[in-house]
Amino acid sequence: MLPTSYIEYCPQIDEILRKNFNFDNLKMVRARNLVDGMVVPHRDFVEFKDSSKHYRVFLSIEENLKSYHSDDSGVFQMQRGEVWFLDAAIDHAAINFSTKSRMFLCLDFLLDPDLEREIIFNRDSIIDFSVKPTYRERKKISKYDIDKIIDHTSSLIDRSNFKDHLFSLSKFHFTYDVSVRENFDWLILATKNLEDKKLYRKATELNRYLLDQRELNERFVINEWN
Repeated sequence: MLPTSYIEYCPQIDEILRKNFNFDNLKMVRARNLVDGMVVPHRDFVEFKDSSKHYRVFLSIEENLKSYHSDDSGVFQMQRGEVWFLDAAIDHAAINFSTKSRMFLCLDFLLDPDLEREIIFNRDSIIDFSVKPTYRERKKISKYDIDKIIDHTSSLIDRSNFKDHLFSLSKFHFTYDVSVRENFDWLILATKNLEDKKLYRKATELNRYLLDQRELNERFVINEWN
């Protein structure tokens, strides 16, 4: 991998990368920030037949106690200086509940199945593999409360606020002990019997596109109703 000219403006990031990582199998590095926003539950690589060779790691370079990631294992917080392997081929999401920055480096490697994950690090890197991850304890939620959420959504949702409800429902699993993808189940149930059938079709197609199956170069526009 060859760096672009932008690295000249990021000398500290350049130093972190060169000091700690082996570039042999590195395909892309991105700086990612999320301020007062959310990445809705989704899966990456579903358009490819085999995602096992893709190896993605995140490196937190800022501390933000209001920022979380999630996947099938639960809701967790990446601490500054930690390097996390994220299986982007499973359900996952991210959120920052604050207006404070939370900058991450995202490194994408392409590894043969027989290579050990440790190969991504330089040999002289000082890595502590015993660090315990920081998981968020979430609240229990009853079926009664879930049914109320679905009923309220059904009574309020229309084409003008469909996207708002998508994001609102996507936030619940960060606080309550439900699966990452459950928001789509709720959205589908909330729109199933509505008079406007396009709402239900949009919900089911969105679920397919983000989590289950999409074609290479396929695009999905949430607020397009044609």
